[in-house]
Amino acid sequence: MSMGLVDGVPAARALLALVSVSVFAAACGGGGKDAAGPTPRPSRTFTFSPGEGKLIRIGDGRSLNLVCAGSGAPTIVVAGDDVDRSSEVRDDLAPTTRICAYDPPGIGYSSDPPRTRFDSRAELQDLEALLRAAHLPAPYVLVGNINWSPTVSMFAEAHPAQTAGVVLLEGVGANFRSRFLALGRGEPARVQRQVRRAVGPRVAGAMDWTALGAAAASVKTLGRTPIGVVSTSLVPIDSQQPLPARVRRAAVHLNLTMEDELAALSSNHVHVVAPQASDYPLDEAPQVIATMLGAVVRAARDRTPLPPCQRLFHGPGLRCRS
Repeated sequence: MSMGLVDGVPAARALLALVSVSVFAAACGGGGKDAAGPTPRPSRTFTFSPGEGKLIRIGDGRSLNLVCAGSGAPTIVVAGDDVDRSSEVRDDLAPTTRICAYDPPGIGYSSDPPRTRFDSRAELQDLEALLRAAHLPAPYVLVGNINWSPTVSMFAEAHPAQTAGVVLLEGVGANFRSRFLALGRGEPARVQRQVRRAVGPRVAGAMDWTALGAAAASVKTLGRTPIGVVSTSLVPIDSQQPLPARVRRAAVHLNLTMEDELAALSSNHVHVVAPQASDYPLDEAPQVIATMLGAVVRAARDRTPLPPCQRLFHGPGLRCRS
């Protein structure tokens, strides 16, 4: 999980925190012609094509905006990103299987969440309700992007019979915040302060990073469920903090170690590191993600192990971890 920071707050997560906060004050807007349910409105952060997707009622007067394409099994479900970002991957996979993406609560056209803090378990309940209400057929290959990776892993652990595979994109590591803070242990007091500033506060906006790391740590094993992990080698702490080079190297190593741990939740896994300059794999590595998803779908269909990483990924900057 790459934690490139903005003013002491992890960059990608800072954006998601701002999104989660801003939607409570978002103004109402026009809806798409295919919407079924409350009138959708665009968020202040993302722009969508009018009419893309369908609002699915999940109870408590709330709806989630769902976009699907293609046909076939297993059904790919992208969790934790707006449908606009997943469009390129969706177009690549739709000719071979059913692929769906949804706007999370409070993002895009989906209803605001009935909570003020991001909660992985509540997100899991929303995902379960969405799959039921939309009558999306199991089994699923679930894609968890950044903060939604614990949600996807918890679904796979709770519903193994419905889970054909899992793909985690720059996933959240178990207890990541305390582990990054521990990099300052044994260092001079000045360096320890710099590490604390680089890692940032426990709570930022709508995000409680300690709770998110605890949710990731709650998943112990996914057996032999096919798992693909796509991560990056970005320095996971604030690049503006004047940390010693050894601490930066340790942070990069820890980041990749946590991604390795996510892959090792299953004995049937592949982990590739993509060359990127952003915290959003869906933005900058769509072909890598499409390749990983295709491999997981084939393994699920054929009930065979995932092929070696080196057989799947060739190209400048790509590195196989397992």
